[in-house]
Parts: sequence; structure tokens; C-alpha cells
Amino acid sequence: RWNFQVTLTLSCYLMGAMMGFVDDFAKIHAKNSRGIPGRMKLLIQLLLTIGITIAIRYQPDFYAKYCTLPIPFSNCIWTITSLGIFIIFLFLVLGGSSNAVNLTDGLDGLVTKCSIPVLLFLAMATISTGSVTLSAFLHLPHISGNGELAVICMAILGTLVIFQWHNGYPATIFMGDTGSLSLGMLMGMVGFLSGLPFHFAIAGGIFVLEALSDIIQVLSFKYLNGRRIFKMAPIHHHFELSGLHEVKITERFGILSWLFSLFGIMGFGQFFH
Repeated sequence: RWNFQVTLTLSCYLMGAMMGFVDDFAKIHAKNSRGIPGRMKLLIQLLLTIGITIAIRYQPDFYAKYCTLPIPFSNCIWTITSLGIFIIFLFLVLGGSSNAVNLTDGLDGLVTKCSIPVLLFLAMATISTGSVTLSAFLHLPHISGNGELAVICMAILGTLVIFQWHNGYPATIFMGDTGSLSLGMLMGMVGFLSGLPFHFAIAGGIFVLEALSDIIQVLSFKYLNGRRIFKMAPIHHHFELSGLHEVKITERFGILSWLFSLFGIMGFGQFFH
């Protein structure tokens, strides 16, 4: 059957793949090391966000549920009160996830090891919110049809397991922007549609740290007279320049990603009732 959430998720996934492919094509065949300018990527992501917002807005039941978002480790609910705030928040989730995963794709196997536990978290989150019984037991919002998203998450997870066989150090196959942008876009969309975007932010803590380190590095260089907080950003390159082997970095980041994902699950409301 046609599923609204699946349609939105696959649309985001394909848009991310297309954007990444153009970026990779420009770098490899057109010999343009910059690829698509960063502002152009953000503009495309913003337009996609607006399109998704319009689609959700014309589904009144869904829109109301996505405007009331539970806060992890509390009984609090954050209510989105305007369409403008909805667009900004969705853009932060989609654009932030897509670009953060893209930034993390800098060492052999790093993105894959960090994404597998996050996808497992997302599968559990969508199954929980898609089930009347589980959502009531865990004190989570019930969103009909969300369970279908778990199928997508597990399909991508299975693909990444096989991909990791060849992408582990030393890598013989690479994800490129085609893979990282689409993967990040997909996880961001599922994270939002699960109805638990704040829990998703915890589960994807490694990606959040990678993005924050890059932002901090840019701001420090701009406003602290050229000073840099890290030896190189994003943060996995800082550890690499500090003398840590990339295999050790990917292993430790992978372990941390599992821990972050467990914390995301622990944030479900049942633990606080």
C-alpha cells in the first residue's frame, strides 16, 4: 500500500543521492575539487524542506503529531506553534543530518560504523511509534504507518554491513558524496518522521560532534584572529593529527555511536513514568 512516510523518506534519499552524484561527478570528471558550492547544497536542502513541509501540512493528522515533540529524559513536550518554526526545525534536522554525515565521511569505515547503530535505533523508534501498543507502553506518540520506515532502515543497515566488508581499512570501495549525503538525508527524514527528532539527535551524537567541531573551527578562525581550536576539523582529523591511527579512531567512534544510540533509547518516556 502507498505509505506517506515512506514516500517522503525515499524522495529525500533520492534527492540526496542526486545531489551527491553531481558533486562527485564535478570532482572526478570535471576536475573541480570543490564540487557543488556549500551554499547551493543548503539552498537545495531548504527547497526540499519547504516541499516536504507543504506535503505534511496537507495531512492535518500528521502535521499535528509532528508539532508535538517529546523531550528525552523528561515528561516534557515541545509544541511547534507556527509554520515558520516548523520549516526551520525540519531544515535543521534534514540539512544538519545530511551535512554531518558527509563531514564524517573522512576515514575508511567511519561513517558505516557510526551509522549502523543509529539505523538500528531509528528502526526501533519507528516500530515503537508505529505500534499502538508499544507507543502507549513507552509513552511515545503514535503515528500510524511508521512501522514501514523500519523496513527501510534495516534494508540500508544490511547494505552498510556488506559495504563495510570492502570499506574497512584499507578501503577498496568508497561511499563518496553520493552515499554520505543520501544516507544522512534518509536518517534525518526518518529521525523526524519517527516523531522523536530529539532522541535521534542523541543517538546520532557522533555526527553532531563532527558537525559542531567543524562549526567551532570556522568560528574560532574567523573571530579569534586566525586561532584554531582543533588541529584540523572535523574532529576525527584532529585525533588523526594527534597521532592516533585511523583504525583506532573508527573503532572508538563506532563504540561511542553504539553508546549514543543506547542513550537515545533510554530517553523513551517509559523510563520516566
